Amino acid sequence: MTPTEVFQHYTDAWNRHDAAGIVATFAEGGTYTDPTTAGPLSGAAIAAYAQSLWDAFPDLSFEAVSLTQNNQGLVSAEWLMKGTNTGPMMGLPPTDRSIALAGADFARIEGGKILSLQGYFDAYAVPRALGLDIIVQPSSIGPFGFGTSVRASNGSIALPGAFSITNFFARNADEVAIIRYARQ
Repeated sequence: MTPTEVFQHYTDAWNRHDAAGIVATFAEGGTYTDPTTAGPLSGAAIAAYAQSLWDAFPDLSFEAVSLTQNNQGLVSAEWLMKGTNTGPMMGLPPTDRSIALAGADFARIEGGKILSLQGYFDAYAVPRALGLDIIVQPSSIGPFGFGTSVRASNGSIALPGAFSITNFFARNADEVAIIRYARQ
């Protein structure tokens, strides 16, 4: 099987929504990476990643724009991902909006299996297309978590006051020291 045929099997599995089929195109220990993964994914993590996209976009599909192969087994593919957000994504409710995301994959293929696949696309294009705000901030001041609020009433008609609770979660020992110092 040529590298382009292997890549076509990979793309076909995505379009069939076949997580096992996607994983089967990878070599043992083969990796998948894109701008939204926290690092390389392998095996079951690739399947879980694909399933999370299908959960959010049940009609997800990939359309090949171009596909080329060099003589070292590197396949370069330009693609267009389409889908409608009718399922929850990252804890958010569906927006019922459609997306068309352009991207490119570079897959290193040997022995009929994908050794590594690196995907490139604008990671902020999907949230923008879904009508979601994107907050850019230095990582040194975040991440922020936003929770819920509750209003309780005792039946009084007096002008209400305010009550607030703030939680701090330290990410490391230095931050624990800063929080302890701030309490004093």
